[in-house]
Amino acid sequence: MSSGKQSPRQKMINMMYLVLIALLALNVSAEILKAFYLVEKSMIKSGKNMDERNVQILAALQKEVEKQGDKAKPYQDAAKQVDKDVKEYVKYIDDLKKVLEDATGGRFPEGGQSAGQLEGRDNMEKHANYLINEGHGVKLKNKVNDFKDKLTKIVENATAKTLKPIKAKDLRSFNEIEAKDDPADAPHTWESSMFEHSPLAAVITLLTKMQNDARNAGSEAMSELAQAINATDFKFDQLVAKVIPKSTMVLEGEKFEAEVILTAYNSKDQNAMTINGSPIKVENGVGKFEQISSVGEHKYKGTIAVKTPEGGTDMKEFEGEYIGFKASATISADKMNVLYIGLENPITVGVSGARPEDVDCSFPGATAKKVGPGKYSVEVNAGTKEVKATATVKGKVMGSMSFRIKAVPKPFPMFGTKESGRIAPAEIALQSIIWAGLGPEFLFDGMKYTVTKYTLVYTPKRQDARYFTVAGPAITQQIKDALRNARSGETIQVSGISAQGPGKIGIVNLPSAIALTVQ
Repeated sequence: MSSGKQSPRQKMINMMYLVLIALLALNVSAEILKAFYLVEKSMIKSGKNMDERNVQILAALQKEVEKQGDKAKPYQDAAKQVDKDVKEYVKYIDDLKKVLEDATGGRFPEGGQSAGQLEGRDNMEKHANYLINEGHGVKLKNKVNDFKDKLTKIVENATAKTLKPIKAKDLRSFNEIEAKDDPADAPHTWESSMFEHSPLAAVITLLTKMQNDARNAGSEAMSELAQAINATDFKFDQLVAKVIPKSTMVLEGEKFEAEVILTAYNSKDQNAMTINGSPIKVENGVGKFEQISSVGEHKYKGTIAVKTPEGGTDMKEFEGEYIGFKASATISADKMNVLYIGLENPITVGVSGARPEDVDCSFPGATAKKVGPGKYSVEVNAGTKEVKATATVKGKVMGSMSFRIKAVPKPFPMFGTKESGRIAPAEIALQSIIWAGLGPEFLFDGMKYTVTKYTLVYTPKRQDARYFTVAGPAITQQIKDALRNARSGETIQVSGISAQGPGKIGIVNLPSAIALTVQ
């Protein structure tokens, strides 16, 4: 537009041109709006599944009432109240969604390309006016907090006198239900942060999520109430003889040791016990069985004399076996049969028949740190070609194994979950970080890289390329704003990527870049 003196007609044309540009800037991609609808459908299906689960929990509680009567009734009543409050809360939000939908034309009828979607899905004004200007958002905020308070009181009051009272703060799903103003975000309120500057499709999806959060909280609350019915009971419906050996694998010349108990048992009862016809020592209701082992299979039988309520004695029989054999060592890498330079390689060393705390292992040519019984963290330096590990028990060599030494390969980058290639506009909006990793082919678990720096170049059609240099892995809001209206054929390139590796690897520069074309 030219400057200087202009006619009224030209000024009007210029003003209309500016308004058109503003409207285009506010336009939300149809693909993104459809993505919100698909998420909403998935959430509605999940909500139905949670409703069915809650029905099953209530049915199970009814069976407990039929079996245990007055003992289970208070927990069933509490669960029913939870279910009632959840349904009222869900209906309140259903009614709110209906008002917003009707105010923007409802939904497209079945049979068309946009069937089921909101006719006013890209509207950003009517719901904001209803929820913020007219005060219905404040009512919703109060409803959310009142609902959480109701559920908290129900579960905590119902279980207050049990051995394990339920605390609402310990229930994960309860922490998902909250509507509070953030002082750091003042003067913005909770309702303005949630519903302002968002298209209707996003708001309806968010409200559906709030309904599912309530269903999930109700389900967890009812499950806890069901479990609390028997929290003070100790059930012993069978008497079974059990042998608990310290190990079923015994070194030649060592003792086989086992504890023989009757479950459930009373530690004050000194039940007489025998093994292979000979009595064994009983301490606090537990029999002590010791026998020098030799190589081969060894079987044994025994009895426990149990006093019956009538004053008689019931003989409970048991039997078991163990195998004695010569010692052998097994050494294995927790992650793979390779040690990597610059990493803390975890190694587990075990010797059959020996306690882990009695096992020692040396790693000549490497730095090893014992982190637990039979557990080592091994580091190797560049230039080392092989490390031979040797296991010993009380100074006696039990075995050895050699490990190859390799350098950690360079990671490759991804634009969120996307590698180089074609990307849909809706997918762009879903990505949040530039990621660097080694992929599933690299078998060392827990290898993580964190991107520390990258440069992104966005080249729109018939416009100059836009450059963004970022410190850290996040795809910034500035970049998201620039890519919001990306169109088919435009390109996105990410290069100059650096990442912080684990252990002593430090910062590495990625040799590859990301090249994406909008489809």
